[in-house]
Amino acid sequence: MNLVEPVRDGLLDMWAYKARTILQTMGIMLGSASVIVTIALLLGGREEDRDFLEQTGGVTTLEVRKKQGGMQRVFARDMQTFGLEIEDYEAVRTAVGSICEKDECAMVSANRNLRIEIASAEEHDEIAMWAVTPDYLSMKKLSVGEGRFLADSDVGTAQSVIVLGSKIRETLFGTDNALGKYVTVRTLKRGQPGLTQQQQQQLAGRPTPTPTAGRPDRRYLVVGVLEEKVYKRSEDQGNWLEWMNELAYIPITTALARETGGREIGGLQVAAPSLETVRPIKQAMDDALVKRHRGVRNYTIFDRAERLAEWEERGQMYDAAIGGAGAISLLVGGIVVMNILLASLTQRIREVGIRKALGARNLEIFIQFLTESVIVAGMGGIGGALLGSVLSGTVSSMLEQKLLLDARVIGIGVGVSMTVGLVFGIYPAIRASRLDPVVALRYE
Repeated sequence: MNLVEPVRDGLLDMWAYKARTILQTMGIMLGSASVIVTIALLLGGREEDRDFLEQTGGVTTLEVRKKQGGMQRVFARDMQTFGLEIEDYEAVRTAVGSICEKDECAMVSANRNLRIEIASAEEHDEIAMWAVTPDYLSMKKLSVGEGRFLADSDVGTAQSVIVLGSKIRETLFGTDNALGKYVTVRTLKRGQPGLTQQQQQQLAGRPTPTPTAGRPDRRYLVVGVLEEKVYKRSEDQGNWLEWMNELAYIPITTALARETGGREIGGLQVAAPSLETVRPIKQAMDDALVKRHRGVRNYTIFDRAERLAEWEERGQMYDAAIGGAGAISLLVGGIVVMNILLASLTQRIREVGIRKALGARNLEIFIQFLTESVIVAGMGGIGGALLGSVLSGTVSSMLEQKLLLDARVIGIGVGVSMTVGLVFGIYPAIRASRLDPVVALRYE
């Protein structure tokens, strides 16, 4: 059977009734554009979430914190393992040190945050100071702009050195060179303001440092300044990581010796070299900590990869709702195509009867009508892709959200459009192919 003739007849009929074809195409085009923009929004939002996590340590980061509340310590052994200590850092570092992938091993950092007032010879400010270890620089994707970061020798000998964030460096020294100069630190009293609201949100849930009011002022040598940390979801939005530029960093051992006393740290962070090594590293951490804490799990291990999976699972409901809205638009376009084809069939009953009387088969009539539907849907899908590409910039600016518009998204939009045209064109095509030629010829 020659299929060229029914396809050609379908194209000629579309050309003969241009207004009808344009209406059908517009219905599909608008639906296709809405689907493309919707998918681009969803994919862009997920990529932004991953980018933000990557800028603050990546999805392979594991965090250990002291368990908060809900635990009664009855036995003496429980009292002896309260909180997290610097020895826990050493135990975890040893436990995960051998788990590597492609010559890249896990990075481990201890941390504790302090609220302090910091002053140079000219200026002073109230900031959050983080006591960390050298791996913290790479784990948080930080870069040194001047000088150096903390070294293992600084931690080993509890040196009184400090590394400044870019903004606090500008506040204290302006345009002057900060390297080699000293800053003075004093601990704020409890209840005294020192953190911005954004910093408080970022540090929420972490242990509150023990106040050391009454201590004499301490001097620290500035050995490094970090480059500005910037993350913007759009050019119109502010820097989401500006709070990181307002931090200062000292060795964890120095903080314990000069600032807080004791052995307690705020938490641990471990960066696995890959997603495949997250689980064995997490198990190694847990084994080391349980052994050190005499079987008491008075800590919690937070897995960013699991948390991201939970976010994406919860986000699927919103994805379904938003994607459903775009799909409804395309569904409406499909209904428009079907209705117009059914209406055109009423006008073309005699034409179908004549073709059948001249020997046209049911399949040829079916293909002719289905060809019109698929071609209209294809043109609408291509037009929707062009319209969606144009609208994506406007929508992105209005919502201040990134859109991920690539060949995959456009291919999905065009493919779904043609599928809709195929599905909604089947019923009119079947009706046309089943017309009785005698009845069709007598139709007025």
